[in-house]
Amino acid sequence: MSVLAGRCTIHLHREEAKMARSLIRMRALAWALAIAMASIAAPAWASLTVGAEASCGKDQWVTGLTGKAGLWIDAVGPTCAGWNERTLLPIDGRAGRPVGGKGGGAITQRCPAGSAVSAWEVANVRQGDAAFADRVTLQCSTLAPPQTVTESALAFGGSNNLPRGKGKPRKGRCPAGELATSLSVWTSSDGRFVTDVNMRCSRAPRGYSMMATQRAADGSLTVFSPELKLKSGDIVQLDWCREWATHCGKPAADAFCASKGFGASSNEVAKPNHGLTVVISDQRICNGHDCTSFQRLTCSPRS
Repeated sequence: MSVLAGRCTIHLHREEAKMARSLIRMRALAWALAIAMASIAAPAWASLTVGAEASCGKDQWVTGLTGKAGLWIDAVGPTCAGWNERTLLPIDGRAGRPVGGKGGGAITQRCPAGSAVSAWEVANVRQGDAAFADRVTLQCSTLAPPQTVTESALAFGGSNNLPRGKGKPRKGRCPAGELATSLSVWTSSDGRFVTDVNMRCSRAPRGYSMMATQRAADGSLTVFSPELKLKSGDIVQLDWCREWATHCGKPAADAFCASKGFGASSNEVAKPNHGLTVVISDQRICNGHDCTSFQRLTCSPRS
């Protein structure tokens, strides 16, 4: 009996050892599976998005983007500029606080001076199951009417070779006569990466009428602050020159009088440093401190 009992005890110990080894293997397998699932689940979790607004100040427009980017865009916010209604010139504005994480390197892309964003395109990349905003391409137009395009492919981000997201890049555009004033930014649920960007628009700066006239007994017409109506409907002061920086003073005034059905001009008085003018020959816009318009001119009756 003692021998049989000993054999049973040895067999039992062997079975217990086998069970222990199996349990260890099962635990190791479960741990490895948990690690694998965590590595797969993280990008999917990061693809969940949270929206936030990044705005310019009151009466300011988006002139570019600033933030951080690496393999994709980590954070993004607007650079901004305003418009001086008195001088008819752009003025510096504050930059909006970027939305997103702290990773990546600092990056800023601005429209040409005097311009703001009028259209945009957002491309994304895929990493596992997640999609991240990778590049925002901007179209810029002048703040000054009639909002002429100055740049059509200003890229923020996009420095990687990762697989592109499915579908075409998402495009947005401000309505005619409007420019971007703020960003809507979506980030991963942990706030570390940008997943999408959109923009809100509002009315762009507009020219307004300052012109006044006085008709004399001889049929002549004196025009104070002469102006032209652009094809866009905006009203802009007449530039001192008939062509860009040439044939200035009387030639430009003569062309203006002729366009109104009058004869030659006289008594032309310049208005230096007006800020915003339009050349009569081709409706080219001058928008700077050195742009000169007319304080007044007199159109003679057509003979």
